[in-house]
Amino acid sequence: MEEFFKILIVSIAGFLGGFLGGQVGGGALITLPVLLALGLAPSVAMGTNVLHGVFGNLASGLRHFRKRRIDFRKIWPYLILAFLGAAIGAKLNISFDQILLKKIIAWLLVTLVILTLFKDFLDKKLQVLETHHKKGMEEIALGLIFLFGIYGGMFSIAITTLIAFLFLIFLGKSFIDSMAHSFVVTTFCLLGGSLIYFSQGAVNFFYLVPLTIFTCLGSWLGTGFAIKRGERWIHRLFLVIVIILVLKLILNW
Repeated sequence: MEEFFKILIVSIAGFLGGFLGGQVGGGALITLPVLLALGLAPSVAMGTNVLHGVFGNLASGLRHFRKRRIDFRKIWPYLILAFLGAAIGAKLNISFDQILLKKIIAWLLVTLVILTLFKDFLDKKLQVLETHHKKGMEEIALGLIFLFGIYGGMFSIAITTLIAFLFLIFLGKSFIDSMAHSFVVTTFCLLGGSLIYFSQGAVNFFYLVPLTIFTCLGSWLGTGFAIKRGERWIHRLFLVIVIILVLKLILNW
């Protein structure tokens, strides 16, 4: 009976995390704490969360792909760099000072909120820069995606949101298109990390199976909900999730 309730809790967390993540990312805010609360070691909880995230992001990416929002010809370098970065990040997970990294990410997210609030102003400035320095902007974005990949392999929390931010600010895409491309890149990112966790036995398959099934269901429904609600809904929810992430990181110091 106890095992049944554990599966039930994981399933509910997977669905809610998937429904949220399928819109603007951040599903790990729900799933990772639940896995830790169920008694998994941090590395195993992270490995399980990263591997299940592959399928959740894939479900969302496929739904956007059906709407023809994804241009694979332009994002394939991002897929490779995110994959490699995440593999490195997964290897660094155990040895890195996690308290320091949380502080860095908190300030990064504060910056993300500020930049998002002033998106319209920044878009005009970035359009001028892209006209004269388009190649330079792409190089910056490629460098950042590799760093985000390392972070994704280490912690995975909000990685979909961070990658969407990159497409939003540096490549001038809309919120919906940014999320669409982010789901695909994040799938490769988490795949790179999950291969390392899997090879080290840091995955709990007892929780992985129900978590993955209900996350995919939640992601599919959440993505459809976001597509129907449109750009303004994504913009607002994006800001809310980022602010919650910032508060969570700050309060955990």
